[in-house]
Amino acid sequence: MASGGSHRRAHRQNSDPLAMPIRIPRYPLLTWTTQHSPGRGSMGCVLDAEHVAFTTSGRMATALALQIIGIQAGDEVLLPAYHCPTMVHPVHWAGATPRFYRLRPDLTVDLTDLRQRICKRTRVVVAAHFFGFPAELAALRVLCDEFKLTLIEDCAHTLYGGTRNSPVGSVGDYAVSSLMKFFPITDGGCLTSRQHRVDGIPLYCGGAGFEARACINSLERSVAHGRLQGLALPLRALVLAKDTIRVALMKQPAKGVQGADAHDNRDLPHQEFMPGLVHTRMSLFSRLVLGCSAHGHSIARRRAAYARMQGAFSHLPHCRVVQKELPEGVAPYVFPLWLDEPDQAYLAMQQAGLPVMRWDQISAFANDANCDTSAAFARHLIQVPCHQALTDKELSDLIVGIQRTIVGVRHAVAER
Repeated sequence: MASGGSHRRAHRQNSDPLAMPIRIPRYPLLTWTTQHSPGRGSMGCVLDAEHVAFTTSGRMATALALQIIGIQAGDEVLLPAYHCPTMVHPVHWAGATPRFYRLRPDLTVDLTDLRQRICKRTRVVVAAHFFGFPAELAALRVLCDEFKLTLIEDCAHTLYGGTRNSPVGSVGDYAVSSLMKFFPITDGGCLTSRQHRVDGIPLYCGGAGFEARACINSLERSVAHGRLQGLALPLRALVLAKDTIRVALMKQPAKGVQGADAHDNRDLPHQEFMPGLVHTRMSLFSRLVLGCSAHGHSIARRRAAYARMQGAFSHLPHCRVVQKELPEGVAPYVFPLWLDEPDQAYLAMQQAGLPVMRWDQISAFANDANCDTSAAFARHLIQVPCHQALTDKELSDLIVGIQRTIVGVRHAVAER
């Protein structure tokens, strides 16, 4: 039996994020190596739009768009029935009512169903590009024009590429994206438009504490995953200082400060909607990282990781590859994988420390859409990371871990 001192030392080690071994990173990481790439090739990018506003996250970009549009209490916003809960939070914040439309089995918009749900209170339609695969939205654009509705493209999963007819983010009146999903940063989103200005509502600096945390959190996450060797010791001092300053700031009332530090909840956005960050500008550190990023390298690495998973899972029993092709104009965000035994397999993967996720907590209001596609995807579909920071070993461990889990769960079910 371990002594009391050993227990205390173990607790200190386990509470130190820099001492916790995390095998496979869920999101991109900073490294010492600067990757050079000739560019994005022929791929378009949401950031190519004429008008761009950098926010702290994709959901804050959506909230800003709704504010610019002038959404008010009593207005309705139409959303896809299959969605991340963070898509709904900005609608509630704006005072509007979220309504949901059905999706077809390939996750394209069911235009017939959407048309039937439009009423005199409908102001906005949000359409999503899922998993990094750009959707064809030309017919939806025509429908929105017919009813004089504003179309917002949710590009949280799809920063690059486009269809044969249009680059991603160019069909909607506005497009929103979550830059944290594609770059090694812990804050960052954007609101863009090719025809409307997006600077009518100003964005403010988040304050010294916010800026410091943006930098330290990115460094901390990278060190915790074995990158940036040599920074562990000095970074621990910075983390301690960050936490000490944060506690002190939390005890003081805001004094007319604009941006993130004007609000009690000052943490960087991750899971919850934080109204205090709607008018906060993306941190300087994150903007610098974005400016130095090699887009072409990231795209190539993501496509290569996706191709390896495609080969590994295509013939694996008890699961199904959702997107069987990887067209040239696609830079995948994740690898979508359909599980026949989703509940047991997903739990086992989480317990094994595999960084998979699924949208199994869609809004309760979405049930009103009676969308079989949404219900099935929410239960059976997991999202497997395939980002550019995965090493060959991490990618192999991730693939093998998923294969073993699926087979193991199936054997356990068969033996019952």
